[in-house]
Formats: sequence, structure tokens, C-alpha cells
Amino acid sequence: MTQRTNKTTENKFRKLTELSKTELLKTGIRKFNFEKVISSCGLSKATVYKKFKNKKEFIRHVIKQLFIDLTGPFEDYISDLNSLDSIIDKILNAAANLDKIMIKYHFADVLNSEEITSLINDLYYDTFGKVILKKISQLQQIHEIRSDIDGDIILEFVTSVTKGLSKLMFVKSFEMTGLSYRKLLISALKDGSND
Repeated sequence: MTQRTNKTTENKFRKLTELSKTELLKTGIRKFNFEKVISSCGLSKATVYKKFKNKKEFIRHVIKQLFIDLTGPFEDYISDLNSLDSIIDKILNAAANLDKIMIKYHFADVLNSEEITSLINDLYYDTFGKVILKKISQLQQIHEIRSDIDGDIILEFVTSVTKGLSKLMFVKSFEMTGLSYRKLLISALKDGSND
């Protein structure tokens, strides 16, 4: 009986996490109604608080699960990219829709929390960062990008420049920013050994 009860509770916790992902993306952190999601899963607050000490810890858990869920699709998204130009095109296409994505998924709300921003930064390197490092290594092996620079340095450079790109897109013209972004990355990373 206890084993069946534990399995039922585990299933309810999975359901709680899944519903919370949707709710968090729909409403943002400030408007996230933890009690509503708990009750819709058939769990008591006491049961949930045995596993998570507070709402903030639970939100951190949900954000971590979102990153884990998105890592596979992200890897698929970049798997067929075998040139620096194709990667820059993908980044710029995503950046073109950034303002809509920020509004739709309440990212501005998330970014107002220093603690959550720090968590997201750590999760980025633990998930997407590893995928990007793998892609950097592949591109270095085919002499598409420079191999005289360590992959970690390239990852940090591209990440920093891309974060800056996102901010500039809101205050400068997309075309000018995108063109400058492309020039900067190509001049810094393109392997010149084939020229």
C-alpha cells in the first residue's frame, strides 16, 4: 500500500511540475499562483512543502526542468549547422523575434530577479553551454572556426556578444545591429587557414 501511495504522489509531483511549467511561462513569476497549481494536482500544501521548503525553491526546480526539457530540442536545432554563417543566421532569426518572445513568456519578469537570473546563467552553461561547446569542437575540426582558441573562450565570447546583441536590438535598428554582429563574429572566429 505504501509503495502504491508513493507512486501516486510521485505522479502528482510530475503533474505539478508540468502544470507549473505552463503556468510559469503563461503568467510569469510574480503572478504564478502556487496554491492553484498545487490544488489542481490533488496534492496538499503540506505534502509539497515537505519536498520544497518554499515557493521560491519550487520555482527554481521548475526553471531547471524547463532547461533540461529544452536542451534536446536545442541540440536538434543546431545539429545540422555546419558553418559559422548558418549559425549567425539562426541567432539573428531568433533575435528578430526576441521582443515577442520576451512578452509572451514573461522573461522581463524573470530577469528582474537577480537570484533567478543567476540560476538561469548557471543552467545555461550546464545545458546549452555543453551543446554549444560540442558544436564549437565540430566546427573547429572542419576548420570552419579558429582552432587556435580554446572552445570555452569561444563559448564565453559568443555568449557575451549575443547577450549584448539582445539588449541592442531594443534600442538600435535590427539591420545595423545584425550586420555589425555578423562582422564581429566572422572577423573574430572564422578560420583563415582555408583562405
